[in-house]
Amino acid sequence: MTASAQAILDGSYEVTDTLYVNNATPNIGWGPLEIHGINTCYCDTVLVQCTTPVCPNGQPPKQLVEQTIFHKTNGTITTFNRPAGTMTYHPQHGHIHLDGWAEYTLRQPMIGKQPYEWPVVGAGNKQSYCLVNLGTCTNGNGYCVDTTGNILGRDSFPNYGLGTVTGCSVDQGIYVGYLDIYSAALYGQWITLDSVCNGDYSVVSFTDPNNWILEMNDSNNWAAVPWTLTHQLNLPFPTVNFTYASNANTVTFTNTSADFDSLVWDFGDGDTSVLENPVHVYASTGTYDVILTAYNRCGFHQQVQSFSITLTGISKTETEDLFGFKLYPNPTKDAINIDFSLSERVPVKIEVTNALGQVITVPENGILNMGSHHYQFNLSELNLSKGIYFVTLLSNDKAVRQRISFVK
Repeated sequence: MTASAQAILDGSYEVTDTLYVNNATPNIGWGPLEIHGINTCYCDTVLVQCTTPVCPNGQPPKQLVEQTIFHKTNGTITTFNRPAGTMTYHPQHGHIHLDGWAEYTLRQPMIGKQPYEWPVVGAGNKQSYCLVNLGTCTNGNGYCVDTTGNILGRDSFPNYGLGTVTGCSVDQGIYVGYLDIYSAALYGQWITLDSVCNGDYSVVSFTDPNNWILEMNDSNNWAAVPWTLTHQLNLPFPTVNFTYASNANTVTFTNTSADFDSLVWDFGDGDTSVLENPVHVYASTGTYDVILTAYNRCGFHQQVQSFSITLTGISKTETEDLFGFKLYPNPTKDAINIDFSLSERVPVKIEVTNALGQVITVPENGILNMGSHHYQFNLSELNLSKGIYFVTLLSNDKAVRQRISFVK
């Protein structure tokens, strides 16, 4: 189960104080998602009849849910059931929803953090859904993508259409190669924007955020879609920048930001400061990404700069010397260069991954000759969000990895 970035882009819209979100949850696995209510219901922790119309807290009772898991061996399909959360009758829609199925928020991206760690600007109101086939994975709509961003269509699924249960009753599900779509026009499909400023954010959608559903891959359940607000408070975010001057291992930082109320420096070695113009002493040779975050009532903006510190008498680590591996420029707004050398003819694989470890691209995977090698690829052509990425070079039993700051 995944979350669809394209669905968010296609149907979401903004008005003053509210962002209406179009959401979708495609099934790109081998088997159907299938759940069943088991006629065991609770008001809080008290067991009640499932026909109970309302609990003392004014809400309908919650019914326990089991997921049916399918397994095929030598042409024979077997099944087993496992607990998978709760479902609840929703009077606004007149049918039953799976609780906690999808979570969507408006967040402000933060350098070096994963989407679920980004600060929340506004949270969605609708948290439970029917599991029903409302669309199919086609190349035309682009709603279904794999972990490398490839668009999946009907021909991508050997088990396309596999499934027998879908709908809004106590038996629900999504077939292989199908998706549920939750229109921005539905009740609850909105994020309330309370005193939020115009500017650049991201709509982040998580499918099954509590991991109640067993599936093939729990690492690809999210989508982060850049979103620019234009109908909210027209106030300035901080403008962030800084300069620095180094003397051996001592670096003097000068803040040149504007429209800020407070600052936080991250020196890239684990130390931080809230001074406006700090002086920092580095303990070892290395390349450091320094991040300056400036805050005001609208939120924050960030700037990252990378530089090297070389201390006399302190040598680089074995990892830094491995293959003479170099990445530049770093940070970058578009192209990145990779230089390395080999002492013999060996197999080499180069991978670019995001902060979650998901592979973005593989520039090389083969046997290379002895000598120097150079690769260049353009991050901006991969339609990546700004943030932190990693380049890993693997050869036989050795590997070296370096971080890229993509500032777009």
